[in-house]
Amino acid sequence: MQKSGKMTNPYIYGSVIRQDNQFYGRLSLIKALSAADSKAYFVKGNRRIGKTSLLRYIERRLLSSDDCFPVYLDLSIGNSLNDFGRMLRNAIDISYAELGLTKINFTKGDNLFKNIATWLKYSNMNGRKKCVLLLDEAEAFLKLDNRDLELLHHQMANRMDNLTVVMTATNQIEQLYNRKINGDHLLTGFINLTIGRLNYEEASGLIRQSLAPGAVKARGIIVEELFKYCGGHPFLLQRLCFELFDSGRLGTIKNEDLVLDQSLRHFFDGDFRHLDSDCQQVLLRFKWETGLTFAEIGILPRPSCEAAFKEMTELGFLIKVGDKYFLSNIFLALWLEEKRLRIGESPLIQIVEQRPPKRIFISYSHNNRKAKDRLRIHFKVLELNGKIEIWEDTHLRPGAQWDPEIENQLAQAEIFVFLVSPDLLASNYVMEKELPLALARHLKDGIQVVPVIMRPCLWENTDFSRFQVLPGDGRPVSTFRNRDEAMTEVAKRLLDLVKN
Repeated sequence: MQKSGKMTNPYIYGSVIRQDNQFYGRLSLIKALSAADSKAYFVKGNRRIGKTSLLRYIERRLLSSDDCFPVYLDLSIGNSLNDFGRMLRNAIDISYAELGLTKINFTKGDNLFKNIATWLKYSNMNGRKKCVLLLDEAEAFLKLDNRDLELLHHQMANRMDNLTVVMTATNQIEQLYNRKINGDHLLTGFINLTIGRLNYEEASGLIRQSLAPGAVKARGIIVEELFKYCGGHPFLLQRLCFELFDSGRLGTIKNEDLVLDQSLRHFFDGDFRHLDSDCQQVLLRFKWETGLTFAEIGILPRPSCEAAFKEMTELGFLIKVGDKYFLSNIFLALWLEEKRLRIGESPLIQIVEQRPPKRIFISYSHNNRKAKDRLRIHFKVLELNGKIEIWEDTHLRPGAQWDPEIENQLAQAEIFVFLVSPDLLASNYVMEKELPLALARHLKDGIQVVPVIMRPCLWENTDFSRFQVLPGDGRPVSTFRNRDEAMTEVAKRLLDLVKN
């Protein structure tokens, strides 16, 4: 936080709220999710809408109870069920130490479901009979292969007594919900909830910091304007209030305060990309302070239009006033205006988000060139469909310097594919140059690293072992009787990564 005059600026944006007196609203969600009623809940919401802060608030609330034991997991940093099992074990160890309880002996190591069962047993022995598993960033389940998804589905369908599961995610998780495992949806049986914008009373409390020891002074007209321009979105409210704060009070909103910067463009880019095509088309028809009805949209059948309006109202993109709908905040309106200029407003154009091809860097040993070329044939249909754009060292221009060009391509890649073989593991250039650069990008930007096991080798003893390998069970491509079958599986999994 920064100080302005004698009072510290109390507004927090872009980070998790970790104190109860800085958390506003969400009372109905808190009541439902704090019940510890052995049910399963799925909470959907846009980025920066407060999902993590909500889970952390519930964690603090339940820890103060004598019979509940909550555990929070950020799933985004894991890639497999074993990763999640290891993370659960570490989180429980830390919580037990903080509570002064004897450390649990997890005899099964990284097995997620056996660790949950052990946790339930020991919590009951320590007088905390209700366990609550708080799973943040549940989009991470999209990384799992079909085998792990089937296991996850089976365990979810047969939930353990005295365990409440709460998952949060953006509506990107719909891709997983729509996938059927053994004929059933993965999230069948979950109670679906949505976390959207704050109402006026909740937003007013945040603006004035009514729960904090020292309230912020804000005239009624300022509160009304902040709610109008930010639409009750907690991130936008905190952001604008932070800029307006001066010596314990909020100043007047000026035109220069209502502009888009690059961080907001990136913020809305992500939210828009996660919408389905119906919602994208509808949203692009809206302009600031112009209300529209179903009939006035006129680009979708009535049922599809109603479903899109309902989805975007729940998520906080739109506000309903009477029979008309309006954009919830001016920053979204400015972003949509720029978006329309980029793609054109002609009614003859199908206005759907067109994603650029994913840039893929392929690393391989030249001793495996034939196998690489065969795999590229399987990738070709994805290239022709504009899904991916592949770079490999055969694309080096005559006379080009190797290191700068390869570093440049690594810096632009969104997915790294390593064709793992004994020759690759013996390559100093790959192991000391390309792999470290890829791992650095993974840690910094979350870029995907995809090892494809081409031939038997000691890949388990390398940095590759932390990632989900392909084919799914780690069986080398060369050991398949029909290698095209193995390569098709690799291509399908790559397509899943590109879509997600």
